[in-house]
Amino acid sequence: MDSKEVSILDLQRVARTWPLMLATALLFIHNTVMGLSFYYASVTLPYHQNGTHGYIQMTESEDTTYVSLHQLAMVLGSFIQHPLGEKFGRKKVLILSNILTILSFTLMYYSSSFFVLLFGRCISGLSFGLGVLLPLVLISEIATIKYRPGMANSVNLAINFGGLLVYVVNMIVPPEYIALAVIVPSILFIISSPMLLESPHWLIRCGKMDEAERIFRALRGPEYRGVEREIKEVFAIVDRKNEATKRESRWRSRTFLIPMGILGVLFSTIGLCGLDAPLTLYGPRMFSEFNFFLPYQYVSLIIPIGGFVGYCVASPLLGCMKKKVQYVMFAILMAVSSGLLGIAYFIKDIPEYNILSQVLLGLGALGLCFGYGGGLGAVVYCLPGELLSPEDKTLGLALAENFRLVWTAAVVKIYPVFLYLVGQAVMFGFHSLVLILSAVFVLRYLPETKDKSLTELQNLFKKTPPGVPV
Repeated sequence: MDSKEVSILDLQRVARTWPLMLATALLFIHNTVMGLSFYYASVTLPYHQNGTHGYIQMTESEDTTYVSLHQLAMVLGSFIQHPLGEKFGRKKVLILSNILTILSFTLMYYSSSFFVLLFGRCISGLSFGLGVLLPLVLISEIATIKYRPGMANSVNLAINFGGLLVYVVNMIVPPEYIALAVIVPSILFIISSPMLLESPHWLIRCGKMDEAERIFRALRGPEYRGVEREIKEVFAIVDRKNEATKRESRWRSRTFLIPMGILGVLFSTIGLCGLDAPLTLYGPRMFSEFNFFLPYQYVSLIIPIGGFVGYCVASPLLGCMKKKVQYVMFAILMAVSSGLLGIAYFIKDIPEYNILSQVLLGLGALGLCFGYGGGLGAVVYCLPGELLSPEDKTLGLALAENFRLVWTAAVVKIYPVFLYLVGQAVMFGFHSLVLILSAVFVLRYLPETKDKSLTELQNLFKKTPPGVPV
């Protein structure tokens, strides 16, 4: 049968997989650095609060400034990664991100004042914004259709692995040396980066067709007969997009605006569901308030373990379950878990319910993190690489991530006010409501993307001709 009569999905069945596994492993190292960097504040804020182990003591105002400015620096980083990624390629920006990570944590390690510490943390946020999205973009541009969701989930799993790792480091390494644990894997990624291949999609858009073909053949192997088909598909989509751009701006195009509307709502859900703030950023402090018989450093391991196990579960589910079903199922689990956290805080100060409140806190934290890793986060971070066209991915993903980051920064800054006005129990009720509403939104508006090629995914958002059923 002529290869033109066979779908790309069928052609890719004979493509080799080890180059994709190598790329996933290298990006796993990079995103482990991102996880270590992001969760670093979670384990060190209690030391800053008390001024112990050589950490600079912070007031409550300095605490919220330290956290919220880090989020805003991440916003800046995610914005500039788009032009940098389009100008210099994905690989060079990933290397730059790790160089900035090394610089930032070196500054924080040697800081002797709050302003130097804050400056270092802001550089850390900038490097996180630069580096956290491009692995997803790169994977969507090198992976086969079959392996695309699993590879995307694996690099997201790495962020939670980095979070788990920094919690473990906090237990076994003197606290004053935690910053050094972030620097080591950054150096490892830079050393191993020559083995990481550049995006062939980016090369095609730059007009480097021969180099793009060489990389496609290196990725797919000598038995693969679909290289020309993949190149032509990318080129055709980019060419059609360029022709459409002459008639209408990207900001009026259905193939950009509809996916961005969906992604904006879903990424906002992550920022407002209680996962980032308060659980991830202030989790250890929350556990310390409940007076567990074990040190809070041990009990709060529930947070990264829940997310890590969730992402492990998500990989096989992404291969066999519709994304809409997976999202809704785990969003409901997260809503219930947030409710348990609210109940835990409601009964926390009643002596006879002391143990029950501790159990509910543990179950709620575990369920919220597991639900995020198992479905909500796993699905949401797969979607930009599938819903957006090749030239829109870096910008679209940056905009989507900024919905999450801006909401998180706002929540961090105003959370103390709402805690004073309504209390933690009511706030977790609000987080549950956000999750339920997002599940309803997904059921109504999210199209199914499973096993679809680039062309099929783009056709999801084009106007349907009259009389043609959707």
